[in-house]
Amino acid sequence: MSGWQSIERHRYLAEESFVHWEFHGLVREEHARMLAEVIKLAGTWKGNVFALLDQRDTEGVTAEARRFFVGFLRSKPRLTVAFVNQSLVIRATMALALSAARMLGKFALPHKVFDTPEEGLMWLRGLRS
Repeated sequence: MSGWQSIERHRYLAEESFVHWEFHGLVREEHARMLAEVIKLAGTWKGNVFALLDQRDTEGVTAEARRFFVGFLRSKPRLTVAFVNQSLVIRATMALALSAARMLGKFALPHKVFDTPEEGLMWLRGLRS
């Protein structure tokens, strides 16, 4: 894939082992499924996927999308995520959910939270090297 693609208001860029996804508006289950498919495709080149998930314009995530994301992560994709522009509420919710999943042995998601996309990209590039 090359160039930015759109799904409704959301947009993404996918390259070999890298996904940059910008959420704009409400995230519904079909958006979650599309993100999972893009991640799977990006992983076909080298296995590991490095994703920058920019949440600056997220208006929320539906319960169906959350359930789908959890199910996808239980499949243990080889995925490392840089979360960008998370609100305090989203950051706290994600931290609790990911910690609980790790402690229960369900899955571990290597991730870090950044204030800017540039910081997240630098971290991901360092891991990809």
